[in-house]
Amino acid sequence: MSEQGYFMFSSQPKTKAKQNCVAYAAYCADEKLFDESEDRMHKFKEHGTKPISFIMKPSHAPDWTLNREKLWNEVKKNEKGINWRTHRDMKLSLPVGFPKEHYVDMTKEFVEKNLTEQGMVADVSIHLDHEHNPHVHILCTVRPFNEDGTWGDKKNKIAKVDENGEVIRNEKGRIQYKTVSLTNWDSKEFLESLRESWANIHNKYAEINKSNERFDHRSYEKQGLDLVATRRLSRRNYELEKQEKLKAKELNIPYVPVTEWGKINEEIRQENEPVKLKMQLESQLIQDTKDIFNRNIKTVESNLNDIQKQSIKVAIRKSKDISGSSLSDINYTAAKKLNDSMNPLQSKWNDYLQRQKIDIDTQKKFYQLVNKKYKENPKSVEVYGIPSESEKYNEFMRNKASELKDIDSKYQSQASAYSSEKESASFVLKVQTAITERTFEELYGKEVSAGFTTDEKAYAIDNALSGKYIMVDSIKDMYQENKQTTNDIDYVKLARNYQKSLLITERLASKIQKDIKANEVQPNHQSFLDLLRTRELKNHYNDVLEQVRPNMINQIKNEFELNGKFIDTEELSEMSNQDLISYYQNDEDIQRKENQYEEDKRTVNGDDWRRKEQSYNENESSNNSNVAGGMLGSLGQLGSNEQADVKEKKTKKNRKKRHKDDDLYKDFER
Repeated sequence: MSEQGYFMFSSQPKTKAKQNCVAYAAYCADEKLFDESEDRMHKFKEHGTKPISFIMKPSHAPDWTLNREKLWNEVKKNEKGINWRTHRDMKLSLPVGFPKEHYVDMTKEFVEKNLTEQGMVADVSIHLDHEHNPHVHILCTVRPFNEDGTWGDKKNKIAKVDENGEVIRNEKGRIQYKTVSLTNWDSKEFLESLRESWANIHNKYAEINKSNERFDHRSYEKQGLDLVATRRLSRRNYELEKQEKLKAKELNIPYVPVTEWGKINEEIRQENEPVKLKMQLESQLIQDTKDIFNRNIKTVESNLNDIQKQSIKVAIRKSKDISGSSLSDINYTAAKKLNDSMNPLQSKWNDYLQRQKIDIDTQKKFYQLVNKKYKENPKSVEVYGIPSESEKYNEFMRNKASELKDIDSKYQSQASAYSSEKESASFVLKVQTAITERTFEELYGKEVSAGFTTDEKAYAIDNALSGKYIMVDSIKDMYQENKQTTNDIDYVKLARNYQKSLLITERLASKIQKDIKANEVQPNHQSFLDLLRTRELKNHYNDVLEQVRPNMINQIKNEFELNGKFIDTEELSEMSNQDLISYYQNDEDIQRKENQYEEDKRTVNGDDWRRKEQSYNENESSNNSNVAGGMLGSLGQLGSNEQADVKEKKTKKNRKKRHKDDDLYKDFER
């Protein structure tokens, strides 16, 4: 069970007038240091335990900065004015009971991450005089070093400008300037980041030392805790209260505060007591959740075979946000997200494989037809730009067969890898689902568990594992408020992406047809192959859109109803895919782009749209036939004698019909 830990973090800039940096460095490090400006030696009473002292510097700072006496004398020389800042004085408490080596490691990690990387030189002294009060003093330079090792500037003056970017001048026409800092070392955000870093380092070493204390740099309010912070006592009041506590202990009587602030702090402690008891209960429940979850993980892992263990490693390697190799490194939410990403509809990998397969199948069809035509009439293949001479033709076909074999081999390998990783993701999700169900049932009871979905159970468990226990009555509401829709499939987004791919493919087909017509004298077989490929791709994207459409309609309906908006389901069913996407996103620009097929096609609505669509398809089919017919007239009967191979969609008012396959495509399907 974790306990609330506390630490002191003080950071104050010091000027020449406020603090002599040479003298203070001598005190902190327990060393004799000569002060050149005062022409005297600084030496203080030795500490009970010799401080652990060292200096850390950025890589571009000169080596002389590692000499404590020279460093702070140079600082004093460089800072001319009495009110100029010479250093930043940082005092940080260290957790009681840790090994000295860890105190050094903690401090070095903090200084390196936050100070020297920012360009400061840090003079560090760890004080261990009293076991109950280990702490560290860090004196930081406040003036950056230039890359050549010389002192840089802390601030700079720049001209003031108005809202129009014009330089502001005073009544006498002189330019007005303002001073800007060249570092962020004095900013509130930077100091906050220092506190956060120190808290994180505390927690890291608390785990290493198996301490139950956990530290947070934020205020109670920012942590969401209903606690009131006590006031820090002055040194005098602290000593009075300390004496009173010792007296009460000796006389075996209750301690009663004697100072005003001591009494106020006692009242605050009494008010905080019920809240702390509740926190302790939640902390115990969190620990119970972790114990049960880890026990279930170990039970499952002990029964996994080598293949299943490898599946888990594959799934974790596929997930970019997770490191590790065991089942405990990936929770239900991450497993579900990974499994969703492998869904054939939204997997980019699967989409790539589908396009690869279409490419391979198209090439096979093309070269089979070419070979068939060559056997009937060798000269007929010349219209494709393929040599008809026997030796050259055979060499051409052998090369293409070899290329196709290599492409097919790579495709089979990648398809096998995709299938394997998809199965791994599915397996991990099933296992984590079982662990989630079992853990939730043990925590809340079987009857209670039946009233929650697996996602809701995982939400409660994940929060507990991360340190926040949710009471059973609040799980559903909190889950709905914080539901991560990114883990669900966005069918509207999928449809929009495929609709764009379809649009691009149609435009590409039109361009290829124009190229074929423009190069009738010097035909190129690759153009015909690309034309066939675009036909197959269009069919593929139309098939996918048919699969996505019902889910897209449900998504739009559910999200509109969730926002309290009425929507007619029948009206949605009658809309085209472009209209559905535009209706959902309410973006006129998107609608304009989605509906524009060619430069000569404009966006219209209703029956006019359907007439334009039908007219456009008929014109395009006619043009395609003319282009293909001109190039392939020698292939035999084309045009009206061929039977169209068209996959008709379900009849709906506002739905687009697929483009009819042109004569070239039909010829390949014979």
